[in-house]
Amino acid sequence: MLFLLLFPAFFTVEAQTFKGKVVDADKGQSLPFVSILIKNTQVGTLTDIDGKFDITIPAGSEASALQISYLGYTGQVLPFDAIKDPEKILIRLKSNGIELSTITVIAGENPAHRIIKKATKSRERNNPEKMHSFSYNSYNKFFVTADMSANIDSVSAEDTTLNAIAKFFKKQHLFLMESITERRFLFPNNNKETVKASRVSGFKNSPFALMATQMQSFSFYDDFISVLDEKYLNPLSEGSTKKYFFLMEDTLYDKSDTVFVIAFKPKKNKNFNAMKGVLYINTNGYAVQNVIAEPDRPDDYTLSIKVQQKYEFVEGKQWFPVQLNTDWVWKNATVSSKKDPTQKANMKAVSRSYIKDISLNPEMKKRQFNEVEVEVDKNADRQDEAFWDKYRNDTLDKRDKKTYHKIDSIGKAENLDRKILFVEALFNNRVPIGMFDLNLDKILKGNQYEIIRLGAGLHTNQKFSKRICIGGYAGYGFGDKGWKYGGDLSLSLWKKKELSLAVSYENDLVESGGTRFFENTRTLTTSELYRDVYVSMFDRIVKTQASLNMRALKYFRLSFFANHQQRYGQTAFGFVANDGTTFLRDTFNFNEAGVQVKFLYKEKFLQTLRSKISMGSDFPMLFVNIAKGFDQTIGGQKGDFDYWKTEAKLEAVRTFKTIGTTRVQLVAGKIFGDLPYTMLYNNKGSFLGKFGVSASNTFETMGLNEFVCSEYGSVFINHNIGRFLKIRKKFNPEFELVQNIGFGRLENPNSLFNQSVNSLEKGYFESGFRLLHLLKSGVSTFGIGAFYRYGPYQKQNDIDNLAVKLVLGIKI
Repeated sequence: MLFLLLFPAFFTVEAQTFKGKVVDADKGQSLPFVSILIKNTQVGTLTDIDGKFDITIPAGSEASALQISYLGYTGQVLPFDAIKDPEKILIRLKSNGIELSTITVIAGENPAHRIIKKATKSRERNNPEKMHSFSYNSYNKFFVTADMSANIDSVSAEDTTLNAIAKFFKKQHLFLMESITERRFLFPNNNKETVKASRVSGFKNSPFALMATQMQSFSFYDDFISVLDEKYLNPLSEGSTKKYFFLMEDTLYDKSDTVFVIAFKPKKNKNFNAMKGVLYINTNGYAVQNVIAEPDRPDDYTLSIKVQQKYEFVEGKQWFPVQLNTDWVWKNATVSSKKDPTQKANMKAVSRSYIKDISLNPEMKKRQFNEVEVEVDKNADRQDEAFWDKYRNDTLDKRDKKTYHKIDSIGKAENLDRKILFVEALFNNRVPIGMFDLNLDKILKGNQYEIIRLGAGLHTNQKFSKRICIGGYAGYGFGDKGWKYGGDLSLSLWKKKELSLAVSYENDLVESGGTRFFENTRTLTTSELYRDVYVSMFDRIVKTQASLNMRALKYFRLSFFANHQQRYGQTAFGFVANDGTTFLRDTFNFNEAGVQVKFLYKEKFLQTLRSKISMGSDFPMLFVNIAKGFDQTIGGQKGDFDYWKTEAKLEAVRTFKTIGTTRVQLVAGKIFGDLPYTMLYNNKGSFLGKFGVSASNTFETMGLNEFVCSEYGSVFINHNIGRFLKIRKKFNPEFELVQNIGFGRLENPNSLFNQSVNSLEKGYFESGFRLLHLLKSGVSTFGIGAFYRYGPYQKQNDIDNLAVKLVLGIKI
């Protein structure tokens, strides 16, 4: 009897390791964060984002089976003696069809809230970007394929449904891109990511690179989670239990830690940019261990997105993301079979990032960082396979290799490298043609004065010279029947500091009473540019200028300039002669010198092999102009006016947790001295008849050139509260409130002739709203806006104070 009791001690079972993968039984898709537990114990693990697991049974254990459980799936018990190959276990789980929306909530205190509040309170400690410093390498993979009703690999030869498409995607992807990056971070916001290797199917020279933080937020700890540039309220933000519904789904065990599985979704009748999904909260620091989340959208929404994150407790000190996944399916974009066009499948894109070689709190200095946040190594697209294999999570499979082989051959035949240069140039308004770039912004213009202007502009590019750029343009206006032309030359003196010397000449038109700021580029997504079409009052300008441009103190861009300009105005100016008589002139000479400044704190850049691209900043952007005019003859050029002119503009954007996004623009100017109308301020009115197109950061109810000032200040406030209806497939309008206020004063109105003169001493006020994205066609959207003018400059008839306008927009 004693022998039987002691027998297990002499014949213990050696430690056994099991490795495998868990997939959906129907679709064959990998299932992340599945609980793999040694039955009848609290020892277990979770699958990674790719569904893979690795678990070791301790020596001497009497366990006989693995217990598998997963939210929304029927669990399994897998006996050890049923496992044929412990290194290649494939577990197929069946969906049980239970979703969060179908679960009945039991009244009383929600037990999940205690965990969520602890996790929220611990965000500061668990957020890796609150550490002193860190560094890591990441391998990133992105490919485009088809979203099949059944997994591609599970479609049999006998299955005729989608068989042709499935056969194709079993062999290759539509597109494949890989990159290897190194990131270094120093608190609070010093960041540098270097693309060490990049490969894009179809291209010999990689035109772009993929980074781990490009598709989604690096961690799940900020107030907002970014997914493809869209922001969603984090379920772990302060006060989230008032906005989100949480449900405790399961309690799991990962080694010695307890993991709470909590499902979340927005509460009913709560309208905000929300997500839904599952959080895995580890009791070790109440940190996020895993996340599965997606935007809360209807099932038939055109774009479906899912993000997944996995964290590990690195060096026993800090939870750190080690895998980031993003999958999205376009339900309005399909791939079809040539043989049978009725066979269609939605297009799907997959992004995978694997973070490794993590170093916590390495020694770093602030001087090691600069304004370039992302930089592409000059050898990034020339790394060999040995280099790639050091970082890849797995070697390339047959499908990946064929994609590169097939798409690379197509790319070579179609000369995609050259075509991507063409596309890149479109964003810079320049199309390369040999040693020259064609300036797209000089081809076509429209306004109320010229009606239509047709023209062309050319500049030399780096094929001509890396230091010298020469260019010119010419155009003809059909309304004023006049030619406009100009030319410029710039010399790069110090590339690192962006120091350059430039000279230019222009014989063109300038808006009367308008203002220009240095490097104030307006993108196609801003409606402010629509005002340009309304402008009708221009002056002829002949201008010669020299400038010295540079970057200083990291975040300043400066342009020191001196010019002579002659303006032919539509409005006469009264000069007082020595004998006291007044004579009128409409031609004016200016000798001017000054500086233009652009300041954007913490502005970051992407440095590619060809160009340096601004990635913007979360801080306000400031523009300043300071100019001094001389009433002297300088270099043989006469100046008629002695003056100082100062101008400033501040632009800021702030997104709030639940009440939307506010955009503010403050603009002001002041002139010391008497100047003609052409050099004053017209206050940016954009009203031209009862109906028109809305232009942000303008006075929607103010006529063009209705007011003129020698000093002024304006504020334009736009607050977008976001969607005000439950999100739908196509109809998702947004509501935006508008408040514009302006004040101004004209110093010497009696000197202006041939033009009605009104100033803004009493203050100009208008309020209104925009309904955005009422209709959608492709990426273009159409809405409506209404604005009302009131206060001291309100017109007598109420209807004359109202402006109703079309609102144009872009929505992807």
